[in-house]
Amino acid sequence: MSINRFPHTNLYLWTAVIAAVTVISGLLSLGAGLGIVSDLPVPADIPGGCILLLIGAILITGIIEGRTDRAHWVQYGYTGLLLLLIFGVCTLLISGANALSLMIEGEFADIGTLCGSGFIWGALLAIPAYPGIRRILLGCSQGGAF
Repeated sequence: MSINRFPHTNLYLWTAVIAAVTVISGLLSLGAGLGIVSDLPVPADIPGGCILLLIGAILITGIIEGRTDRAHWVQYGYTGLLLLLIFGVCTLLISGANALSLMIEGEFADIGTLCGSGFIWGALLAIPAYPGIRRILLGCSQGGAF
């Protein structure tokens, strides 16, 4: 196998798509939090937008460094996808508990803001990529080729 050949092109490109969605949703969350964007159903969350931008930066760093060193792409990609999955599950649990609490009190629970969360979309996109990049990381740690 040639050292310049990249065998995981689809997974590499899917990581780029996840990074783009994460950065865009982070910018939209920041814009909604600052009052710049008001027409879109994204939560107005300044700290969440900053976290999404940070995770997007991790993924983009892995993509950029992965062009010359595949191990860096695997390390940064694994870290970014794992963070997206963790924050996505936490967002789902917290928003679900909040909606359930509002319904118990007899108030209107807006589920639309949950669908606009960048953490949810990032986690949904990370679900198919995570097992593949995890398998690559485990192969690397056991001395195998990736």
